[in-house]
Amino acid sequence: MTKQQWGAWAPWTVIVCAVISLGVAFGVAAAPAQRHAERPVRFDNLVRDDFYAGFQGDAEALQRGMTFCEKALVEDPKNADALVWHGSGLVFRSGGPSQRGDYAAATQLWDKGMAEMDTAVALAPGSVTVLLARAATLESAAPYGAWRPGQVDAMWQKAGSDFDATLKLQAGYWDKLSAHARGELLNGLALSAVHRGDTAHAERVFRRVVDELPKTRYSAAARDWLAKPGPAPDRNFICVGCH
Repeated sequence: MTKQQWGAWAPWTVIVCAVISLGVAFGVAAAPAQRHAERPVRFDNLVRDDFYAGFQGDAEALQRGMTFCEKALVEDPKNADALVWHGSGLVFRSGGPSQRGDYAAATQLWDKGMAEMDTAVALAPGSVTVLLARAATLESAAPYGAWRPGQVDAMWQKAGSDFDATLKLQAGYWDKLSAHARGELLNGLALSAVHRGDTAHAERVFRRVVDELPKTRYSAAARDWLAKPGPAPDRNFICVGCH
């Protein structure tokens, strides 16, 4: 793999969606009726602060998060939440060796991270937290996957599938979710469709955003795209309300 094939991959670029999408969406992922029930603390609540700090450049914090996941996986190799977070961390870490020109090491980390996230989703296809973790990582990393033929399309396909599955899982309490949570999910779904070249699907989802989330930045962004549909949006529609 050459430097040109990797493109301008920089490890901090994963932050944009992985931090915001994971944190905000996970914060409202559980059904409202379940929030007050006594249940174990969600795994993401135990590791995300360290991963956030790690994605922002704190290597020690990222190592704590990765170590926590690794210990959890020793106890239960089928812990899907631990596996998807660990995989996301590996994909992020692949940026380091790529910047140093060690593309073999970068590829190894990238492939292992992707494989771990895929395994996590296979283990827990009905877990909103697992689905959103992979989707957010894939949409953040997709621009840097062009070094392998067909990889970018596959990444956007998986991200779209994860968002769509999450939408179906949340259908029973969709109207109870915040505008932010709904906007993040719908715009993630639409963006994946745009990048796959499925303009018709993107249009349907963006129109839903306009209908369901009027007078929000999400609907404004959706209207921007609807006014001028194209193969790719002029701006990133993810986390438009956070920046």
